[in-house]
Amino acid sequence: MLLVLTWLLAASPTSPPPAPATAGAPSAPSGAPANGLPSAPSSTPVPLRWDVPGLLAWVDTDGPIAANGIPVLIQLARSSRSVDDLAAHFVRFFEKAGLYVAPLEKQAAITREPQLTALDPKQMLSYTVILQSNPDKTTSVILGTANVGAWKPQKQSQSLGWAPLMPGARNLLRTEAEGQSSAAYDVDSTPDKVQAFYREQLEKAGYKATGQPGEYRRATEWLRVRVRPDEKGLMVWLVRQVGGVDPAAPAP
Repeated sequence: MLLVLTWLLAASPTSPPPAPATAGAPSAPSGAPANGLPSAPSSTPVPLRWDVPGLLAWVDTDGPIAANGIPVLIQLARSSRSVDDLAAHFVRFFEKAGLYVAPLEKQAAITREPQLTALDPKQMLSYTVILQSNPDKTTSVILGTANVGAWKPQKQSQSLGWAPLMPGARNLLRTEAEGQSSAAYDVDSTPDKVQAFYREQLEKAGYKATGQPGEYRRATEWLRVRVRPDEKGLMVWLVRQVGGVDPAAPAP
């Protein structure tokens, strides 16, 4: 998923960046009334409005995606501040907002990049920040808001329906968005064996290699296979896109 997020961040912002917060204070929650008066009670959670110091660019993605039954909204930014400065800022930002922030040694890590997660136990919203240092000394900031309280149990299955899984696949995570499905899982294998498995299986299903490593096409469907080592073995990442722009083509 990080490859897609990085590509989106490099694109032009689709909307103006949010107004900067007052110095030294956390941003007001999204939808807070301008006069500062409390709004009427609502059963709909009101997420925090992100505050990114040194904001250079902002990208809003197309609504939430479903990740294992949990709605997740991803927003992207680029900042002139360093990773260390931003990490310290977000710790203060979450604490001032009254969120629970687990000790760093107990923070769940889903990437190799520095990240921080906080929880609003009253609204059951979780917030995750992932920081990526760029060669131009800017920092890419991936911001995720998960509505944990809206979790919908899904039937546990070790199959996707649109792509096979390697034998021994575990820790399967799926996401769904309009026109795109993705999945990631861990497996004890090697990158060459993974790519050979998918080449054989996808060609049997009518896909043809596009000429780009790990990318296949069948009519208006594209499917990408990526692998990378992690502490649990090898992570396999699959993305299926239906229609739209050829993902192997350069962005316009």
